Amino acid sequence: MSEHYINSIVKSLDDEFLLEFGMTRGALKEYFEKVQNPDGWKLPIESVCEVSEAECVRGAIIFFTGSQPYFKYVGENKCYVKADGYYATMGE
Repeated sequence: MSEHYINSIVKSLDDEFLLEFGMTRGALKEYFEKVQNPDGWKLPIESVCEVSEAECVRGAIIFFTGSQPYFKYVGENKCYVKADGYYATMGE
C-alpha cells in the first residue's frame, strides 16, 4: 500500500461524523491531542484545558481511551483534567 492511499484512508476516517459525540473523529482527535500524555497517548492523562472545551475534551478522552475523565475548575477559565488512560481501562 502506498503512503498516499493510507493517508487518504486516515483522512476519510477523520472526516467521519460521530453522532454520539456531535463532531467528527478529526475534531475529537484535535481535542484529545491537547490533553494526551506527551509520553504516549495510551498512558494516564493529567492536563489542563479551557472550561469552554471541557465537554469536547471529555468526549475525546472517552472515544480514544475508554476512560472517564475527571475535571476540576482551577481558575482563570481553566480545568484540570485527569483520566486513567487507555492501558488502565482497556488493557495492553
